[in-house]
Amino acid sequence: MLSKKHNPISFVRATAKSVAENSTLGGRELSQEAFAFMRNRSTHALFSSSVSVATLSALSAFGFLSGPALAQSPSPVPAPSPSDAKASAEAQAPATPAAPAPLTITGAVELNYTHNFNQPFTGENTFLYNTNAGQFAVNLADLRIGRAATETSRVGFFIRLVEGEVARRNFNLGDNNRLLEGYGTFLVPLSASRNLKVDAGQFVTHVGYETIEVGTNNFFSRNFLFQFPSPFYNAGVRASYPVSAKLTVNGYIYNRYNGVYDPRNTDLAPGFQLVYAASPTTSLVLNGLTSRENLAYDGTAATPLDNRQQSVIDLVATSQVSPRLKVVFEGLY
Repeated sequence: MLSKKHNPISFVRATAKSVAENSTLGGRELSQEAFAFMRNRSTHALFSSSVSVATLSALSAFGFLSGPALAQSPSPVPAPSPSDAKASAEAQAPATPAAPAPLTITGAVELNYTHNFNQPFTGENTFLYNTNAGQFAVNLADLRIGRAATETSRVGFFIRLVEGEVARRNFNLGDNNRLLEGYGTFLVPLSASRNLKVDAGQFVTHVGYETIEVGTNNFFSRNFLFQFPSPFYNAGVRASYPVSAKLTVNGYIYNRYNGVYDPRNTDLAPGFQLVYAASPTTSLVLNGLTSRENLAYDGTAATPLDNRQQSVIDLVATSQVSPRLKVVFEGLY
């Protein structure tokens, strides 16, 4: 703000008065026109100077008042692009839980015709399932219904119904010869990346290399080890745990050596399985099962034997040498 001694109007008046009082220049008098001209120029110059001074003062005051405020204001943040805004919204949105495994229903039918070049007099083969010579047969009609247990839904189930030669020749007397498998599954979390899988119910046995269905078996007929010493199916509880990427340990507690239930037996049948994947094409499996049962039966009552212990140790080594050649070794005791 300007003080009174720098008032532009007072300064103009003083200048005009000084010019009027000293109207001579170099001993010569100024004419009225020259005097008026000089007075107007002085007034204009002084007025311009006063305006400039006032303007600078106003700007200085504005800068003094607004400078700290501007210095304290944060710099403007540029608006995010649409892609950045979408990515930020997706990151902040809660993760959608994975859906449980879907219900699966699958089935298969296995038909065969067997011709025996020996032409046995009885018309029967010595194989387990394809028994009749020179006849068509339904070896297996298979229906599977299940839902796998997952990290999201840790409870699952599996039911497998069968019909055909398998149903007629695979089951013990008194067992349901239509239900081959029926069990529930539960995943028990033991670590951040590994679960203990527990099944309870009825399953196909873990002993042996060959399987009941032709679709997953390497041979049309079955070998001696599959037909006689090995069990076919069991009922009880089993658990599986992957110790490492190559080793899996399985444990079993069955009602009996083979089958679902026998009222003559009071002891359970424990078993185990070690699966070692040496490479993607080579594996080694060691199976074991033991049971104390009444092995002799005269048709009406149990006849105890001195040695009621029934055990089996089974070793299976598999190597996929090429896409068209697989080598399997199985030894059973």
